[in-house]
Amino acid sequence: MEEYRGLFSRGAIGGLEIQNRIVMPAMGTALGGFDGRVTDDMIEYYRARAMSGPGIIVVEVACVDAPAGRALLNQIRIDHQRYLSGLSRLAEALKSGGSRAFIQLHHAGRQTNTLITDGIQPVAPSALPCRVSGSKPREATAEDIEDIKKKFIMAGVFAKQAGFDGVEIHAAHGYLLSGFLSPFTNRRTDGYGGSTGNRARIVVEIIGGIRSWCGGGLVIGIRFNMKDFLTGGIEEDEGEAIAGILEKAGADYLSVSSGMYESGHVSIEPQSFGEGWRLGLAERVKKSAGIPVFGGGVIRHPDFAEKAIAGGKADFLFVGRNQIADEKWAEKARKGQADKIRPCLSCNHCLDRTTKSLHIGCAVNPHAGRELRLGKLLRADYPGRILVVGGGPGGAAPQGAYRGVQGIPGRAVEGIRHTGPA
Repeated sequence: MEEYRGLFSRGAIGGLEIQNRIVMPAMGTALGGFDGRVTDDMIEYYRARAMSGPGIIVVEVACVDAPAGRALLNQIRIDHQRYLSGLSRLAEALKSGGSRAFIQLHHAGRQTNTLITDGIQPVAPSALPCRVSGSKPREATAEDIEDIKKKFIMAGVFAKQAGFDGVEIHAAHGYLLSGFLSPFTNRRTDGYGGSTGNRARIVVEIIGGIRSWCGGGLVIGIRFNMKDFLTGGIEEDEGEAIAGILEKAGADYLSVSSGMYESGHVSIEPQSFGEGWRLGLAERVKKSAGIPVFGGGVIRHPDFAEKAIAGGKADFLFVGRNQIADEKWAEKARKGQADKIRPCLSCNHCLDRTTKSLHIGCAVNPHAGRELRLGKLLRADYPGRILVVGGGPGGAAPQGAYRGVQGIPGRAVEGIRHTGPA
């Protein structure tokens, strides 16, 4: 911990004390039940990462309006009291290592299709088809907008009842609220379209509604796009203006992101993107914001994260897929064991599975998504040498990459040998 003083310094958001500056951001796992309930598999997946002690864990997209607003067949729901029991157990698991428990409130908007929404036509600010999801949405009516606001607000109430410390309103990546914010997808001519302020109106009203119902006992954060990376979309100047509007509306923190489905790989990057490439977007918001700013984008190494915090790039850093690849990322960084962190390859095997509604997996971490089933594996009494036969990310992993995997003693892999493609 002495090595990373900034990264492991305490912080605060809306009066809530946070034990360090590491955020595990919302990332879909497809571990929910097909009825929208939290499952035991999901709880153990999150518990494994909570025990490492990141400052905040943001639970993946929780649907505020199923099935119409669903992005995955097995997406968890937060639109009815029947889900409170499972959500409460999940919140407790998140807090088991001292982390603060947040949950992301989500509506897919146009970035879904009728196979996922049980045949219901998706709704969007304007009736513009999504070239990636293949949906042909209808334009939201005034009644739709009022209903959507109420559902986000009630989801905030349910989150507080379930024991979460905060909610993160998902207004990024092209989903419904992001669709309202962006001129690329919002062509309305009423009070929810046109100017930047009008396009932000629905998010502003949701913030106010949750605050009115929940008071100051619930942190309200917003994840939004600083840049859409699309011609005719949000550019950095407007992104900064949106940040100011959201702060003035009462947001407790701003989580800075970018892109939507039609932008390509600027939201979930492949191997070609450099470490922390998006931090400049967060830094620009931080210079003018009076509330905490979350930044990230392929944060792999504690050394890099420490420099980003010390350099004022952001107040908190989201470390995403690296906490899938190694659930003990935060713990190993805290103990000065950065050299023992199992590296994420940015291969997006995790994303490939979840977009097919298959439970999350990881090319370098066989336990990811299988914690409940594999958690009882015992260490070998007599460590031996392991021969990996075959190619691919697992077969080509460097020596020591498997060191510390639960159920495999470290000495057993010191002599690892790779035979090449099978």
